[in-house]
Amino acid sequence: MINSKGWKANDVATKWDASGDGELDKKEFRQNVLKLLPDSEPAAIDAIFDRLDADGGGTLNMTEVKKALKSFQDESTAQRDLLRVKGLDLIAKFKACRRAQAEHKAAANLEAAAKEQVTA
Repeated sequence: MINSKGWKANDVATKWDASGDGELDKKEFRQNVLKLLPDSEPAAIDAIFDRLDADGGGTLNMTEVKKALKSFQDESTAQRDLLRVKGLDLIAKFKACRRAQAEHKAAANLEAAAKEQVTA
């Protein structure tokens, strides 16, 4: 979602820190993620928070948040690029198949025309 909006991880993290205290607790993190991805499961969001909260202190400092968001952006970009490559590969294969069909049809038409001339 961040990538699709063209946002930068640093800007998002700063916006999420509405209090300006430089930290996000689990509730703030969950609320902000749900604003981006309303269909997300709160338990899954909490699990991500717990994974990011390396020291187990119950809060994420802005450095951790920015690093995590950047990591998520990079992963999303890599997945998008991989899908693009796979999509282009499928398109190329489809076009090759269509060319082969056209060539086969042209050859069949020539063969039929040749048979017609022989029988005529």
